[in-house]
Amino acid sequence: MLFSLPAVVLALGTAAGLVDAAPSPPRPLTIELTKRDLGLKNDDGSVNIAGLQAQTVALTRKYNRNRNNYRYHAFGEGKNPESRMAREKRASAGTIQLTEQSMSVWTGKVYVGTPAVPFNIYFDTGSSDFTIASIACGTSCGTKQRYNYTASSTAVKTTRTVTTNFVDGTSSSGTLYTDTVTIAGVTANQQALVAASSLSSTVADIASDGLMGLAFSSLSGAYTSSFMFTVNSQGTAAYPYFSMRLNNNGPSEMTFGAFNRLRSASGNPRWYSFV
Repeated sequence: MLFSLPAVVLALGTAAGLVDAAPSPPRPLTIELTKRDLGLKNDDGSVNIAGLQAQTVALTRKYNRNRNNYRYHAFGEGKNPESRMAREKRASAGTIQLTEQSMSVWTGKVYVGTPAVPFNIYFDTGSSDFTIASIACGTSCGTKQRYNYTASSTAVKTTRTVTTNFVDGTSSSGTLYTDTVTIAGVTANQQALVAASSLSSTVADIASDGLMGLAFSSLSGAYTSSFMFTVNSQGTAAYPYFSMRLNNNGPSEMTFGAFNRLRSASGNPRWYSFV
């Protein structure tokens, strides 16, 4: 999310029937977003060319990984996960030095477990897995807040290990859990999350405790539903979409299950069909 927009609304699918079924207009459930700017421009205001090139390469590799995940889940290509991950890692290894990465990171509060523990999370609309540092993670997780699954009464451990490969040839790995996750007053029960036991330097250097992907399950390494899809299927969200406002000079926010008309230039979003 490197662009600044007055407001963006992202729908999960056909919303009309679900909107008609709502008893009344919802109260927006909104969290504030904090911008963590790692610098796409130099101190004098000029463009950081090396950083821009690095970010372009990183995004290209990221969407290549998403394509591979989609084709794996949709068409069964590369059904052996280990060989598929190794192939992806070879394809992206040595492409970029981590110190060259520059990006704007938008973070907000996410509450995980019972009792709920707050985490400062980076939201990403281009991926689908929710990954947070866990108590099993060593030095690769640095000073990040750790998810203590043993202290949560709603945490359920699965037998699955999820590995995500990154552009610098490193990877993040962790056990797949389900737990209660709450954002802006909207709660997802049994939300899938990856409790990382090791973090790639790509993720470790992001100024947050973890990364929450909000895209479709076909892009998920774990092939699980992201937060908005979970709350929609559980009937927790008023409407099946989320919205965001990103602002370099003012408040930024993300709203789940509604959109904030006060943050919209026209007061109403423009809807488009997609396949």
